[in-house]
Amino acid sequence: MIDSHIRRAALPAVAAVFASLLAILPSARTLPTCPPGFRVPAGDERSVTLADLAAGADGPAGSCIADKHPESLEDMQALAAQRAAMESAPYGVVPAGAFTSALRQRSAILAEGQDAENSQAWAGVGQGPLQAGDDGYSLKQLGLVELAGRITSFWYIPTTDRRFPGTLLASVSYGGIWKADSAVRKWTSIGDSLPTQIMGAVGYTSANGGTILALTGDGSFGFDSRRGAGAFYSLNGGRTWVHAAGVPDDAFGFKIAVNKTNPKIVYAATGAGLFRSVNGGKSYTNVKLPTGPCAGKPSTTRGCLLANVVTDVVVQAPGGSAGLAGGKVLAAVGWRGGQFINPDGTQQAPNNGLYVSDNGAPGTFSKIATKGFAPQDRIGRIELGPAEGPEQDHNYVYALV
Repeated sequence: MIDSHIRRAALPAVAAVFASLLAILPSARTLPTCPPGFRVPAGDERSVTLADLAAGADGPAGSCIADKHPESLEDMQALAAQRAAMESAPYGVVPAGAFTSALRQRSAILAEGQDAENSQAWAGVGQGPLQAGDDGYSLKQLGLVELAGRITSFWYIPTTDRRFPGTLLASVSYGGIWKADSAVRKWTSIGDSLPTQIMGAVGYTSANGGTILALTGDGSFGFDSRRGAGAFYSLNGGRTWVHAAGVPDDAFGFKIAVNKTNPKIVYAATGAGLFRSVNGGKSYTNVKLPTGPCAGKPSTTRGCLLANVVTDVVVQAPGGSAGLAGGKVLAAVGWRGGQFINPDGTQQAPNNGLYVSDNGAPGTFSKIATKGFAPQDRIGRIELGPAEGPEQDHNYVYALV
């Protein structure tokens, strides 16, 4: 075990306070006008009152409904089915590696040269960046509708680094990899030469003279989330990128973690499992978390599509108030649907939960018992926050479930 004290948010207490507040609020008839992004329903459109919310119903407060999605769940499912049929035609499913194959075809076309019309450079249009505080922005029931540019991860390279001291890196869900100096006065894109701009995480290791790491694929679990094309690394600050072996294509990307006691050891948390590199991110190996019958199997295996979705990974930092050696690994399997039953009777992710290893090597992980943690049938997506400060006890890890 990682000797961690896993802390969970007190959701029942929050729910009780919320219910108490609802009890003292005025009725739906006295509510003010709807907030931005919502409207009063017309005709027989479904509305949700405060009384409904207090009784456990889902929906925005008061009698307001989201103005972008008045459709029913059945309508949305029918739309998703139509889109899937178009994307997978004529085979019914998208073949494994289709995205990477398309990227190779694109590169071949560009290498052959294009006609004058299609070779024109792109130019920016409009003003930016969009700000979440703008009046026109709101959080919809089915995702972020009016705001792009979501940041999926940051990585700060300390001033003690010899290659890129004081550099801040950021990955953007559909906008590539960016860097800024320690003053963050200006951002510069360093991921334009990557074959895809769909980014799940960015990282850095001092191994191999200083390596910037990129993990592709949008792990937002959204309606329009897109998978990536694997992992990449750059040895020259992002001017050129190399595809890393081992991490499968067509997977969501969630997190990059580096062992501070050995910078050559890198971990990639993906929708297809947890992968480990021992050469600074040049190649990876599946650690094969013991998730049951689907352990180490690709997502294309029947019943295993969502069984190995690793949403986070942390590596214990050395030192701290407990003077630890560091290097232990804690990974979270956290598909949002958990043990939901598919139409064919299979469970989506029967073994969501926490997995621990003393050294992170393949075959060394074991699942932590759910005692003191969320019950197995209530474990969905998990994100982790380790204590890493010099005065903190590095045995502590906090979990949001």
